[in-house]
Amino acid sequence: MEFELHNDVTGDAYQSFIEAACKKSAKFHLVIRKEVAVAQSAKAILKKLEPSLIQKVEKSEWASTILDGETAYVYYYHTDDAAKKVLQQAVSSLYAWQQPNFPEDLSFFRDNGADWLATSSREQNCHLTLEPQEAKELLDKVATLQFD
Repeated sequence: MEFELHNDVTGDAYQSFIEAACKKSAKFHLVIRKEVAVAQSAKAILKKLEPSLIQKVEKSEWASTILDGETAYVYYYHTDDAAKKVLQQAVSSLYAWQQPNFPEDLSFFRDNGADWLATSSREQNCHLTLEPQEAKELLDKVATLQFD
């Protein structure tokens, strides 16, 4: 079932949310748009994530976005402990993943490649694809989540 998140996930809830996302997902992606400046802080995060990198792809479509005639760099990573730590320490909220200071659109994917979470940070929009039991477990772990 698809659920829409109605609030940003911040502070301790963000930490728990990333923990849950990494347990349920095989990989995640972050995006660097070519038309937006890239701050040193964003470059530093990409550098810290390098050991977990699966691939970097230039494309016009990713989990939450379809560009019209433009492309961006989409970085796919393993959801290993090192990457989880970087995600938890880099920002304090889900929608903070925005250029120029950070890569954008943090999204997580299951083993079969299906979306678990697809975020469009600029639009503060997030969809989760969860089984009913997964939704209940997630709400039990991160009580401040508001989704339906």
